Amino acid sequence: MRRAHHVETPARILAGTSDVGPVWVSELQFAINAGDAVSGSQMPDSVNLPVVYSVALLKTKNATHRKLAKDFVDYLLGDAQQTFIDGGFSSLTGSESGERYSFDLDGNFIIETFTP
Repeated sequence: MRRAHHVETPARILAGTSDVGPVWVSELQFAINAGDAVSGSQMPDSVNLPVVYSVALLKTKNATHRKLAKDFVDYLLGDAQQTFIDGGFSSLTGSESGERYSFDLDGNFIIETFTP
């Protein structure tokens, strides 16, 4: 049995292969804007835990695109915030925390707590 990916949910409902399913707010809005006969409702906060997506810079042998990658991460943490908000996502609140992974000059793996 193939699992439905949440971005496919509106199409599966319209095709009659699903009656209900999880979907990103942006995918639901896209389907509604396209005139598809779908609707949605938000789960109660008690079961609808927030998801924080991660981004990482990976070290490669030649680091050809290191500056471009850093610029992209800076964009995601800066100007792109409004794009996400416009798409129905929440912006960072400042309370998110996670881990930052890196390697030191000797190649040792380093894990640092990260809070924006």
